[in-house]
Amino acid sequence: MMNEHGDVREEAPLELFRVSTDLSDEDKATCKAVLQGIQRDLNCLSDDNRLVRKRAMLAIQEATVKKSSDLSPRVLHAVFNEILKPLLKKYEDSMEKCRELAIDTVSMFLALEPETSIYLPYIIPAYVLRLGQKEIKEPAEELRKMMMDQLEKVISLAQRDLSIYVDELTQVLVQTIVDPFPEVKRMGCRCTALLAKAVPDRFHMVSKQYAKPLLATLNHQHAKVRNVCIRAIGSVVQFGSSDMLEDFRTSLAQKTMDHNPNVRKSLYVIAGRWLQQYKERYSYWHKIIPILLSGETDDVQEIQTLARDEFRKAGTLYEQENEETLKEKLEFGSHTGDIPYGCIDLVQQNFSKIYPGLLKDLVDWSADTRRQSARLLYTLLQYEGSHVTMHLAKVLDGLCQGVLDEEDDIAQLCGQCCELIGGVVSVEAWATILIPPLTATDTQTRGRCADLIVVGLFLKTAQLDDLKSFAGTVVSALAHDNVCQSEDFETQEELVLTINTLIRRLGEDCAAYSQDLFNALINVKAASPLGKDVDVALASLATAQQLQSADELYRRHTKPLLEALSTTADSWTKYSQQRRVFTTLLSAAGAVLGQLLDVFMPVFITNSNPDKDVEVRVSFFTLLGRLLASAPATVNSANAFGRYVVPVVNDIICPNLVWRAGEKAAALRTAAMSCLWAMVHGDLIAFEHLEQCMPTLQPLLMSCLEDEEMETRLLTCNILERVIIINKPGYKSSYAGYDSFHKLYPELLKRMDDSNNDIRHQVCRVWKSYFDIMKQAYDTQLYRAHIEMIFSGLILHLDDPDPRIQKSVFSALVEAVDVHPELLKEKLKEARTKHRSPTLCDELIAKC
Repeated sequence: MMNEHGDVREEAPLELFRVSTDLSDEDKATCKAVLQGIQRDLNCLSDDNRLVRKRAMLAIQEATVKKSSDLSPRVLHAVFNEILKPLLKKYEDSMEKCRELAIDTVSMFLALEPETSIYLPYIIPAYVLRLGQKEIKEPAEELRKMMMDQLEKVISLAQRDLSIYVDELTQVLVQTIVDPFPEVKRMGCRCTALLAKAVPDRFHMVSKQYAKPLLATLNHQHAKVRNVCIRAIGSVVQFGSSDMLEDFRTSLAQKTMDHNPNVRKSLYVIAGRWLQQYKERYSYWHKIIPILLSGETDDVQEIQTLARDEFRKAGTLYEQENEETLKEKLEFGSHTGDIPYGCIDLVQQNFSKIYPGLLKDLVDWSADTRRQSARLLYTLLQYEGSHVTMHLAKVLDGLCQGVLDEEDDIAQLCGQCCELIGGVVSVEAWATILIPPLTATDTQTRGRCADLIVVGLFLKTAQLDDLKSFAGTVVSALAHDNVCQSEDFETQEELVLTINTLIRRLGEDCAAYSQDLFNALINVKAASPLGKDVDVALASLATAQQLQSADELYRRHTKPLLEALSTTADSWTKYSQQRRVFTTLLSAAGAVLGQLLDVFMPVFITNSNPDKDVEVRVSFFTLLGRLLASAPATVNSANAFGRYVVPVVNDIICPNLVWRAGEKAAALRTAAMSCLWAMVHGDLIAFEHLEQCMPTLQPLLMSCLEDEEMETRLLTCNILERVIIINKPGYKSSYAGYDSFHKLYPELLKRMDDSNNDIRHQVCRVWKSYFDIMKQAYDTQLYRAHIEMIFSGLILHLDDPDPRIQKSVFSALVEAVDVHPELLKEKLKEARTKHRSPTLCDELIAKC
């Protein structure tokens, strides 16, 4: 033992002397000879000269352990008894080589000794002195390792005899576990594990002292150190005090994400051992199970198999230990498969204690933590089965956050959890939880998107009969305004995916919900750039009902949707989703529109009122223009649009041709004029229509000839070219008709001076239509003054600087030859001498 100064005592225990007296005479003689041979070397161990001490140590080795083959074990034992104390004193020698030789010599003796217990009172104090102090007494790392190797042998050999030295050994081990040298750390951890197994009855009293150093070493940068540290923790927990697991649980859980597979493997080995051998395991199931089950989704297949096998062993043992308790469940339950029911029951009994922490980790800042939590939750759910129903609300709260994780693989793992749950719980159970917040007005956009994702995943795996029973509830939620009218792109995208899933699962049975699904898809198409995806979904909906194409869907469902939309048409603004849906629906409905004019045309009239916002009116004119441009395939597919021509012109177009200041008003006039041109160009307007419209329309057309927008003026010219011909009977029907006719030409002459040559060219085409009316049954004498003004105004432009305009005017005047050739000839002769070139005048004179 040590005195108060830390030195090894000189007196030897009685056992050593008794062993010496047990030798035979021959062995005694041999022992005496060996001791006499090394006596001087033993004395030299105290010499001041380092080289002398070194030679003495070498000599002692040569004379003793290195001649072990020549000496009997009993002789070596007796010699060791005599030289142990001097050798241990050399553990403190100032010369490193001497200390090394001393440690090496003792280790060699111990390797030859079958019994080491009698040396413990001497050896252990030496360890405490050199390794167990707060400050490192042994500066050489390699020597500290040699001493730890030696200590490992001592613990392995002494076993239960170490009970009375547990405190001293603990003093050594808690220091070596945190030693700066990694190899010493490893040996400290190995010795700790050996000591815990050797003297469990005494070890549990000091086990708390190991928590801090082991936790510090658990995060060492060397994987080998972490590996052996985990094994040490396994023994400390198993043989330590009953609450030791609490100290290590969190840190060990983090090691499930260790980058080294050997470290993870060791972790799952000790977790499996705890589930089978730890005396307090019934109190800590919920803390050990998550650690072990994390291994079932490890990246390494070998580790997956190991973790799975260990848990099955634990489940089988649990089943055997609780045979009576589980008997009823086994007899009347529905358990099948190769998984021991003990595993299932363990998870089901402890799931409520495990999942709250997992859900918290699902939103941790670390992606690795979130990923591992999602993996573990998936594994737990495989064992939990339908029992998850009682915890479903809270589990879904966590998964709704997880499916939106920024890491795709984590979101996918959470999605797999949802699919797993969807296959084992009833549709009613999850619909009751998810549908209310999905359709609620106050639900945030991100939350609604998450709910949609989860619903879609549940639909994939739900039991079909169960799904059919609650399909109406699900469809109503998907078609709810708060869902299908969301402006969030991700929500829209998920809604289309969810509807596709539902269509695929229900097949022909989706016919009962076709209208709601159609409405939802059209809403998405109206509010997002997902037009192609929506068209695919509509095609799937049609195919599921064995319809030829999506056009059949439009024929079936357009009218109900239009009727629903029209109820709020008078309150639409540029932000109204209903307005966008109306536009989208009419743009895609096609031929069915020809049968629904009475449903949607009043909406156009309502929203073309001048009191409406300009942008709203422009949008409706844009839509109407597209429909009119393809009238045979849309609004006039049933040849019934004729009865709406007059209302369109008088109630929709004309009120918006009235001049108002501003760029928006100008754009509106252009849009309205485009619609009128589409009607004229598409031959939708006949004389009987113009007969009712011209009193209002013509003044507006004349006004638009002077519009500031070039496009409006050009469209007006195009329209007049056709309208004059169509209204020919109207102009010639009475003096009032001729009066209306004559009001046109002053405005047309003004347009001949337009700043845009395209308009001037188009006005010349209008003149051709104008002259066409004057050719027949026109009183040239009565209206000579009008003709004279027209000829004079046009002949002036025969000398236009632009050859193209000259040619257009010439072409128009050719048509005028038949109106009044003498007057035209007279005017041409007056003008030819004033023109830069009389050529065109001469050509026209020749035609007169």
